[in-house]
Amino acid sequence: MKTLSSAYKFHAPYTCSCCGAEVRRKEIIAGRAKEIDETTCICPGCLSNPGPKGSKTASQPASGSKNEPRSAPVAENEDFVVMIAAAMEDSMVRDKILFLAQLSSFHRESLINSVITELRLNGKASSLVSAIECLKNDQVAQRTIEVLTSK
Repeated sequence: MKTLSSAYKFHAPYTCSCCGAEVRRKEIIAGRAKEIDETTCICPGCLSNPGPKGSKTASQPASGSKNEPRSAPVAENEDFVVMIAAAMEDSMVRDKILFLAQLSSFHRESLINSVITELRLNGKASSLVSAIECLKNDQVAQRTIEVLTSK
């Protein structure tokens, strides 16, 4: 019978850098969580929820209602309004937002999730994350196209 020369080491649980939750390695392997380094990651809840510190609130939609209208109007999201105002002033910003808004629902959500993950990993402003995430909603994306192409 063959034996190991050294004991097998179990990986210590990861800790979410946003909310501090303990995340198992299988969540990272399955692609539901994003590894940052050997001990920290972004948990599935924080990846899918843009709220501060990854906390879920009653005003945010459930995970199964991605394209349903949100409880708070997008016009109340100052970051989104500022992003659209910047797009109306700058043609480069307008082209990038129009490109994103004109994608099919699946491709738009996938790209936005990738961008948001990268922004969070790089520690970028949460205001930019919340502004970009508004474009996941089909109705918001359609209205954004109308506003940006009417100029």
